[in-house]
Amino acid sequence: MKTEALQRHRINRVMNFARNSASKTLSLGNMADVACLSQYHFSRVFADHCQETPLAYVSRMRMEQSVSSLMYHPDLSITSIAFEAGFSSSQAFSNAFLRRFGISPRNFRNRNMYFSKDVPFNQAPHMLEKPEPSENVLNYTRNWDVKLKTLPATRLAYVRQRSAYFSPNSELCDVFSILIDWAKQNNLWGENTSIIGVCPDNAAITPPQFCQYDVGIPVEHGVDEDEIVSIQNIPSATLARLTVRGPLPVVREGWKWLISEWLPKSGMVLADHAFYEIFQGSSFSETGNIIEGDLCVPVRFNPVTLCRRS
Repeated sequence: MKTEALQRHRINRVMNFARNSASKTLSLGNMADVACLSQYHFSRVFADHCQETPLAYVSRMRMEQSVSSLMYHPDLSITSIAFEAGFSSSQAFSNAFLRRFGISPRNFRNRNMYFSKDVPFNQAPHMLEKPEPSENVLNYTRNWDVKLKTLPATRLAYVRQRSAYFSPNSELCDVFSILIDWAKQNNLWGENTSIIGVCPDNAAITPPQFCQYDVGIPVEHGVDEDEIVSIQNIPSATLARLTVRGPLPVVREGWKWLISEWLPKSGMVLADHAFYEIFQGSSFSETGNIIEGDLCVPVRFNPVTLCRRS
């Protein structure tokens, strides 16, 4: 395997490890161990690959994960969120949050519960704009229905893209094509093949050049990393799945409705997993700009709601 591909796989493993690890485990040393590189060499390779240092990546990611806690978990105190993000006090967290987002954590929570509506240092202003409710869009969005389904633990062969979500200039179409061509060449493609898009970032919060999107297909053991794909394991999760069909504004509206309208009324809370988009091979080859697939939010039953019902 070429050095470039080997380094990409190593850095991808470190990024996956960092997203799934507690703050106290994220030192430069143990990230370098995951990459099987010296700390010096790892720091250089990571910065070349990600356009930020390992510690800057961890700091940014933890701050952005705290935004998710503020938005989707009103039962968590700001102090507990601060400690989870690796800060020594709620005041230190508030100061860092204000510098990054131009607003205090408390005011952010009050203004942005369940959806980013008012973020002064917003990274993607177009995410705050509501698409024009044209009759064409309304025809696509009527009669939405959410179903709870279990995503089993999945071994995913994937291609990683880092670029703005929902951008008309996005390179995601190229990544899908790369993955599908690879799957066909390896006799892993069929009409019933599921394409899973893993989207762990908030497009209104994460800088667009850092928004991560993994496009992959489930594979068995025996399919290994190569020049094209990396491998990751997705844990089992309960997903609230909304099937959408329409152009990109409909997909944006679907995500907004699912998160800001359905989730607060559902009696469920956001679980600690990435969001997913799931497509079928039979529908993905459709021509034009029509997108057909499932938008998936990881959820769990709210223990507070269960206690009230009992």
